[in-house]
Formats: sequence, structure tokens, C-alpha cells
Amino acid sequence: MGGGEEPRFAVWGGRMNLRKQVEPLLSAALQASSKQRRAQRATSRLS
Repeated sequence: MGGGEEPRFAVWGGRMNLRKQVEPLLSAALQASSKQRRAQRATSRLS
């Protein structure tokens, strides 16, 4: 019974590691896109 639990735990652990790697990238992308939107608004105001 114990042997069947291990792969599932490994997959779950891998997902947690993935999240740790992906979340900072996602937040950085969100910040970049919001900055771009602000820049576009500012340039449209100027022209």
C-alpha cells in the first residue's frame, strides 16, 4: 500500500516546485503588462 502513495506524492511535490518557479514569472509579467498599459495611456495623452 505504501508503494502506491509515493509517485502521487512526487507528482504533487513537482507541482509545488513548478508553482514556486512560475508564480514569480507570472507576477513579473503582470507588472510589465500593467506598466505597458500605463505607458500607452500616457503616450496617447501626449499625442
